[in-house]
Amino acid sequence: MGVFGSGSTCPSVGSPAVMVIPLYFTNTGDFSEEELANIELAYKGENLEDNAFYSLEKYYRLSSGGALDMNCQILDPVRINMTDSAWARQSSPIDDLIQDCISNLDNPEDFDYDGDKRIDAIHIIYKTTQTLDWGGFWWHYTTYTNVRGSNGYQGGTYFFSNYEDGMMNRAYGNYPDSHTIIHETGHALGLNDYYSYDNNDNDCPAGCVDMMDYNYGDHCAYSKMLLGWNTTPYVIDGTSDDFQITLKPYSTSGEFILLKGEGDDWNGTPWDEYITLSYYTVEGGVNDRDAEGYSQRGHAYRVDGLQAFHVDSRVYSVYSVTSSYLVSTGSYATEIEESMMGYYWGTAASNTPSQSIEFESQTEVSDASYYSDNRLLSAISADGRTNFAYNPGRDSILFGIGDTYSSSTGPSSFNEGYDLGYDFEVTSMNEEGITIHFTAI
Repeated sequence: MGVFGSGSTCPSVGSPAVMVIPLYFTNTGDFSEEELANIELAYKGENLEDNAFYSLEKYYRLSSGGALDMNCQILDPVRINMTDSAWARQSSPIDDLIQDCISNLDNPEDFDYDGDKRIDAIHIIYKTTQTLDWGGFWWHYTTYTNVRGSNGYQGGTYFFSNYEDGMMNRAYGNYPDSHTIIHETGHALGLNDYYSYDNNDNDCPAGCVDMMDYNYGDHCAYSKMLLGWNTTPYVIDGTSDDFQITLKPYSTSGEFILLKGEGDDWNGTPWDEYITLSYYTVEGGVNDRDAEGYSQRGHAYRVDGLQAFHVDSRVYSVYSVTSSYLVSTGSYATEIEESMMGYYWGTAASNTPSQSIEFESQTEVSDASYYSDNRLLSAISADGRTNFAYNPGRDSILFGIGDTYSSSTGPSSFNEGYDLGYDFEVTSMNEEGITIHFTAI
């Protein structure tokens, strides 16, 4: 199962393989035994969280509730017979490297879990003497390639990252920091960043505490729905007036509430507009280590509470584009089908304002405009906060006992125009669950 319109992503359920390539150059020195052991720990360490964060394999096994059991296979280090700067000046150095590594595999089928003749995921961990440049060649990023090895197997999504800065950044002393490889694996699975690429006042509309935002803790309910993991939504569709729901801790149960607008039926997919409510707990999942904090980013929430997000993941069809290939006209999709998943479809809202699209009409083909106020994933804060850029991990963002949400303190309608229709209050909370009382308005 993949994310909408992302046929080249790594499988998000089962046991896909990650091909890890340690890369060095004539002017960087080889990887020592200790350095290779650190790479092994970051990807496969079963108890790495005792001293640092979770390894990639263990993190995804826990976060997915066992649905994703990644198989990280670390190749022998690859030496490039030139300096790092000379290699970077080649016409297609990364593609050439990946093509050679695929061609030299004795068992390429072991790296192709879903049998599509494409390597499930590729991680390149490099040494360099070059200065790292955000957005430049020497940085940490995930993209894809279609190069094909001599054995017929193709590349796919790959992650390119520096060993020292991306893994051995001293966040945990002499132990590796796996946050970056876990976050970038989220991209390989098909997830977007939930922070903004624009230089705007609020570059973290999702509230920072999410693996695809500030690299904190667990993946949210929206992400897990996209990935096809073991999530269990209680759908509130406006048919009841006064009721309560008790949720178990989200990280271990997958339970959450999906709240639709009044009179608006859920289409049964992640690609719709709704509010998610889940019980965030420090213990029991993968949030505990980030509650303690780490030097690179601060800390995640240090208390338990109700975590709320507004999701606008409606998809659209393109009818015309501008000369610079921006969307000119299009329409929101009213039904989601497998046959629709392709190049001309995508989610309209984005957490990057310059990439967020909105159409004049909710129901017909109409003009598109960028810099929409609509966001893909927005945190709803118990303290009314809407700007999270400088406040990661503030416990007051979560709803605790006695905290309420009402149309007078937060948005009363969805971007589609439907009214929310409910106020809610957290009435009780313990280690076993959280109870939310809903009242129709």
